[in-house]
Amino acid sequence: MVLQLVNHILLLSCLIIAAVSEAPMAKENCQERCGNITVPFPFGIGKGCYIDEWFEVVCVNGNNSANPVPVLKRVNMELLRINLYGYLDAKFPITFWNCSDRKTQLQNIPNLQGSPFVFSYDDSMFTSVGCGATAVISTEGQDGSIQVAGCSSSCTSWCQTSIPTNLQAFNISFLDKEFGISEKADCRYAFLVNQTWLSEPSVGNLSSLYEMTDVPVVLKWGLNSSNPPCMKPGTYYGNESLGHICRCEDGFDGNPYLPNGCQGKPF
Repeated sequence: MVLQLVNHILLLSCLIIAAVSEAPMAKENCQERCGNITVPFPFGIGKGCYIDEWFEVVCVNGNNSANPVPVLKRVNMELLRINLYGYLDAKFPITFWNCSDRKTQLQNIPNLQGSPFVFSYDDSMFTSVGCGATAVISTEGQDGSIQVAGCSSSCTSWCQTSIPTNLQAFNISFLDKEFGISEKADCRYAFLVNQTWLSEPSVGNLSSLYEMTDVPVVLKWGLNSSNPPCMKPGTYYGNESLGHICRCEDGFDGNPYLPNGCQGKPF
């Protein structure tokens, strides 16, 4: 009798584990992965698979990858990871200036204006590289004022500074030592980057950065009042001015944006 009870408990545990492990991330009949990246709802690939057009993802052939890569269509940013709790990792293009074998890319900065996305103030830093390079990031505030931040790098290291809060669009410029517009300076480059990424051993040194075309950056996202409410069991969590995000209640796991998306965790 005891052995039979144990077997029933083990079977029940296996069923619960299987159910949780198979919890859907995308809407029914929608593509869930693009290459190695999971694309969970409210994001989605294909018509009817995303909550609104800002969350539409297209799966395209990568330039330097054998696998297809997901791209956030409206803002044209390649996605590296989507977190259901209001964050995502994406590629940010490096802005080069006066580099002989690099094209100046001042116009390729992603613009998030009007979208439910902002560059994460807590996770992203403005970074400048170049011998004596002073790089400046400027943006227009909600009150119409111009917000400016910048730093000067040395010949042996980069410099970093915080970005304005709720940053969605900005310009990058380089200054000379007299704080005039740089025209004949040495090669220099700047970018927004996930602040923990530069400390990873795989990044290497300044020369390895020069060989890159983009770096990872963190974006925050949220749902506005026109989007459907969280699917129960799930709860609202405020996400600053971006709107709300959803979480599964304690004891549940999965995707709170889907019907029956939150399922019981195995015990």
